[in-house]
Amino acid sequence: MSGNTSKKKILLLSWELSPVYAGGLGILARDVVDELKNQGNEVEVLLPRIPPRTEVLHGFSIPRLYNKYFKENNTIKGLDYNIDLMDGKGRTPGALWPKLFSSAARSKSSDLNLYPNNLPKHVRAYAQVCRDYVRDNADRFDLIIGFDWMTAPAFHLIKELKLDIPFFFHVNSTEWDRTPDPRRIIVGCQYNKKLESKYFKEAEHVLSISSVTKDALVEHCGVPEDKITVISNDITFNPDTKGYTDLNKGKNVLFIGRVDQQKGIPFLLDTAEKVVSIDSQIRFLIAGDGKDMDITVETIAERGLEKNCIIIGWVNNEQKKQLYKSADLFAMTSPSEPFGLTPLEAIMSDVPVISSQKCGFLDVLPSTPTYEYYDTNRFAELVLHYINDTEDRSRLMAKQKEEYALHSWPTQIAKITALL
Repeated sequence: MSGNTSKKKILLLSWELSPVYAGGLGILARDVVDELKNQGNEVEVLLPRIPPRTEVLHGFSIPRLYNKYFKENNTIKGLDYNIDLMDGKGRTPGALWPKLFSSAARSKSSDLNLYPNNLPKHVRAYAQVCRDYVRDNADRFDLIIGFDWMTAPAFHLIKELKLDIPFFFHVNSTEWDRTPDPRRIIVGCQYNKKLESKYFKEAEHVLSISSVTKDALVEHCGVPEDKITVISNDITFNPDTKGYTDLNKGKNVLFIGRVDQQKGIPFLLDTAEKVVSIDSQIRFLIAGDGKDMDITVETIAERGLEKNCIIIGWVNNEQKKQLYKSADLFAMTSPSEPFGLTPLEAIMSDVPVISSQKCGFLDVLPSTPTYEYYDTNRFAELVLHYINDTEDRSRLMAKQKEEYALHSWPTQIAKITALL
C-alpha cells in the first residue's frame, strides 16, 4: 500500500450508526464517519435498517431491497459456515441474543430490535443488499470498510464480484473479547468465532480498536500482524461541573457499565466486601443495568453490603456526568475489554482510573494502575490506597490527563487513508 493520503470516497458497512445504536459499535461508527468527513473524505454508511422517523446523518438503508431478500430467505452459496446455526430459537433465556434498541426507543419514536433471535436471517439479507449496492456503484468508491462480524457475509459476496476496491474490516470487538470465559458456551458465539477466523484474515487490512483486540485477531483469528493497524478510540464528552448532593460527601468508587459477568460484577462485589471490612466509609456506586441485576442485588443483601454498594441503575448521559463528579475513583473490572470509553470520560471529569489488565484504553492511558482479573487482594489494595491517599490520587489524575492530552483522534483516523 502506497501511503497515499489524498481524499477518498469511502463506503462503510455497519449494523449500527448513532442515533441507531445499541452500544459502543454505533458510537464508534459515528465518530469514524465524522472524522473521515472532517478530513475531506466522502463517506456513505449502508445500514441494514433504520427506524421510522429517524434521521441518520450520512447513513442510509434500502428497505425495499432488504425486505425482498429477507422474505426470500436465500442461503449464501459458498459461505463456509451456516449462519442459521446462530439462530436463538429454542435456547435458554441466558443464551438469547441481547434485546437492544436504538436511541429512539427511549423516546416516543418506534424502537428497533437491532439483535433479534432471527439475527442470521437479517445478516444474510443485509449481505445481499450490500453486494447489490457495491456492484451497482463500484466506480464510486476507493475503499469499503465493514464493521465487525455482521459484515463478514457481505464481504464474502462482495469478494465474489472481483472488483478492484480494497476491503478493510474495522473490528470493534472479536467474539474472544465478548466471551473470554471458555466456559460460556453459546452456539451463536461459536459460529461468530468461525466467521471471524475465516474472513478477517482474507481482507486487505484490519483496523483494530486496541492492542487487546489486535492480540485476539492474531492469536485466535490468524490475522498476520502486519495486516493490522490499531486505531485507538476517542470520545466527544463535555463533563458536568456538579455532582449529586447526597453522594458528594464520602469516599466513592464508581463503576459504570452493564451489570453482568462479562463486565466483572462478581469480581467487583468480592473486592468490595474486602475493602469495606477494612474501611467501612468507602462506597461503591454501581451505575447501569443488565441481566445479572437481580442476582447482584441478592448478593449485596446476603453479604450485608447495602450501605456500601449503592445500586444506581440505568443512567442517562446527564446523570452519568453528575455521577463522575461525585466519584473519587473510577474502576474498570472487565476480564477483557476491547477498549472502554468510560475511563476516558472519567479522566475528562477529573476522576482517576484503576483497571483490570486486559482493557484496550490502556493503550491511551498506560500509567493506569492495574490488577489481574480475579486478584481481589490487589484490587482492594489499590482502592484503599487511592481513596485514602489524596496526594497520590491527585498525582495519578495529573499523569492520566497528561497522557490523554497526547491522544489525537484525527491522527488515528488519518492512518486509514494512509494505508491506501
